[in-house]
Amino acid sequence: MTLSPRGLPRRSALGAVATFPGGAWAVGESGLRQHGDGGGRPKQLIVRLTGTTMRRVPVAGPADGDLADVAATSAADAWAVGYSAHGPLILHWNGTAWKRAPLPAALGGGEFVGVAATSRTNAWAILNPQNGGLGRGIQARIVHWNGRRWGVVISPAIGMSYWLDDVAATSAKDVWVVGSAGSTRAVILHWNGLRWTCALSPKVHRGYSFRALFAVSASSAGNALAVGSSGTGTLALHWNGHGWKRFKTPRRGGFNALEDVTFIFKWNGTAWQ
Repeated sequence: MTLSPRGLPRRSALGAVATFPGGAWAVGESGLRQHGDGGGRPKQLIVRLTGTTMRRVPVAGPADGDLADVAATSAADAWAVGYSAHGPLILHWNGTAWKRAPLPAALGGGEFVGVAATSRTNAWAILNPQNGGLGRGIQARIVHWNGRRWGVVISPAIGMSYWLDDVAATSAKDVWVVGSAGSTRAVILHWNGLRWTCALSPKVHRGYSFRALFAVSASSAGNALAVGSSGTGTLALHWNGHGWKRFKTPRRGGFNALEDVTFIFKWNGTAWQ
């Protein structure tokens, strides 16, 4: 079925997109659980864009739930994450169909909110605890795909529970995850191929009553961007290969936040530049 924007399911929303040579994937939900329709059950929504056509692609198994993020390494390798009526959900595109990926039994409940992939043997996904709570001893989890299976990675301890919102990766040795700990501290975690560390300097937190990071994007080991809110304005940070530094963004009255960030590339007909 080929769809125009008006041909999407009634009360649907697409919240994430991932490109691959020759097209793109977009994921979200129909039923609008998070967008105020006031009832009904949300259903996972996956759309494939190729040229000027947009086609909804079916999801195997029960469709109840939501997809929060998607990542693709090629036209035959993509991941979509979110939740289903049965708990956390990861879907894999193998070039022919979307199939549910087996998850570790020790994962527990919650909802996947972000995924990043650099190859068929390297992908990362982040999961937040059930019911949106950050009670004592409860914190977000990170899982890794090694080409054979998804395994639970022990989230680094930073002295407090934390919530994660986004993940970006440039290689198997360079992965960034961002979020927040309560309402007072933004969180940036980094994977160097051996271990996770807390990478945000305390200097960034000085002078702000509220800090949270909602999105991260990276183009190389020496170039990454993270954005969010400082409570009184937007918050934007740049990684230059040595440290994270804040840079100025436009300010307006009231609560302000930046919720997404990306690097822009140009397709020259042969490769992305």
